[in-house]
Amino acid sequence: MPISKLASMSINQDELLRLAYQPELFVQRLTQIFDQREVDQFDVAVNVADLPTLARLEVVGFQTGRQFSQGKLRMQRLRLSRLDFIRALA
Repeated sequence: MPISKLASMSINQDELLRLAYQPELFVQRLTQIFDQREVDQFDVAVNVADLPTLARLEVVGFQTGRQFSQGKLRMQRLRLSRLDFIRALA
């Protein structure tokens, strides 16, 4: 599932969530993408029961959005803008 229409060429949600477990690579990759102006924001959806992933995403600046149901799973929307990312790194 692509993160956003703008990000679909550079990184997908699966790659992003794999990188979330490698903090240095995660920040480096997000910095590279934002510096090259490939995207202005990332949108992801994560299972609400996946607390470690939610915490890792929030550390780098992802802001929580609405929750929704996907079949029997409850999902949490998160969004990271360039400005939110810079604030988190400061």
